[in-house]
Amino acid sequence: MGKLQFLTDPFLRVNLDIDGARSNHPFFAQVVKHFWAESNARHPKLPLVKAFRHGVAIGVLPRCFDEYFALISPAARRNCKKAEREGFGFARINFNDHLADIAAIRCSSPVRQGAMPESYLCGDVKPCTDPPSQSNTHDYPYFGVLKDGRLLAYAGCLVSGEVMLIQHILGHADFQSFGIVPMMIVEMARYCLQNYPGVLYYGYGSYYGASDEMQRFKAKFLFTPHRVDWRLGCGQSAPAQPLTPPMFASESDEAANYQNVYRLVNPRPIATAARTGVRFLVLRGPASGLVGFDYLRRLSGSAGALKSLLKICTRRRFFFMVEEDGDAVSTGWCTLAPCAHYEVEPQAVIIGPIWTAPGERRRGLATYALKNAINECIQHGASIIYIDTSRDNIAAQRVFANCGFGEPVMRYPR
Repeated sequence: MGKLQFLTDPFLRVNLDIDGARSNHPFFAQVVKHFWAESNARHPKLPLVKAFRHGVAIGVLPRCFDEYFALISPAARRNCKKAEREGFGFARINFNDHLADIAAIRCSSPVRQGAMPESYLCGDVKPCTDPPSQSNTHDYPYFGVLKDGRLLAYAGCLVSGEVMLIQHILGHADFQSFGIVPMMIVEMARYCLQNYPGVLYYGYGSYYGASDEMQRFKAKFLFTPHRVDWRLGCGQSAPAQPLTPPMFASESDEAANYQNVYRLVNPRPIATAARTGVRFLVLRGPASGLVGFDYLRRLSGSAGALKSLLKICTRRRFFFMVEEDGDAVSTGWCTLAPCAHYEVEPQAVIIGPIWTAPGERRRGLATYALKNAINECIQHGASIIYIDTSRDNIAAQRVFANCGFGEPVMRYPR
């Protein structure tokens, strides 16, 4: 797949909420406009690609900190606990109160993920003139990790509508081994969940172009590659109204074979932990379908792959899969309404069929794939999602429950 793999990354549509920024200090509306313009400008090396749309290192932020802490990698958790044991603490800081310490942090190493700018190494730190925010929808906070009153790591973040992005982060080179940067990333997530209730996504720069080591580091904290459509604003749609009443088989049908049908209404994006060695891919539209054609061919032969490609090109369907070592190990389809088997709402998406390679089951891959597929549906506007399985497929029903589906809402004979 090579350099074109970004075409198969999962998709996010992020509302920067420019209208909310206008009720704040004018500085914040200007920052949002500047970020949006820079993100949608042409890439300096790839003129057909927008500068900050592909390969954005970002993830869904869970509803609570405990869930976030459980989803990040064990190594990230150990680093945070190590920093705590060594007596480091986290706080939101006033940038101008720590200019000397910030200068020392910047000068502590001439090379990070590349050579440091000369302005950083000269020790000259300009005071920050940003005004304080007057709301919790837009902000530009600075955070720090300190010990004995000394600042040893700091970061600046953009909070805009549905997203908090780490714009700048540095730790003192002499203290990196104590886990000060992991501690700051994790504690910033906690602060965000406590203080910015509208934030759904947490991001940290670009994924592609970073070293392999840096990519692994970002993935530990749920920063994985996505295609992102940055929106200055979006209209508020009315909550979806599901069909009523649910259609259940009669008592006389209990002995017959039937499919249980499950439904999610107005779902929230689901946070998923990054998994080492596997990647979630989406084939939606001709370009990504061609990029992933070899996977389709190995799954169903040349004729089956061509048939799948035609479905993908209709834009009414998309194919998702989990890839490991060059093979598709868990796959599925998503289809826009209507459904051939039962009545659904016009705005609904039907997920299925789904499949996991027999030798790869009991590894959580089906749950990982389905959670990411649900997120993909949400980002493309789905407010109601259906999925079904046979009443005796207990394993699939457990997967559905892990992804937020409740009891079946209807059933139909197979």
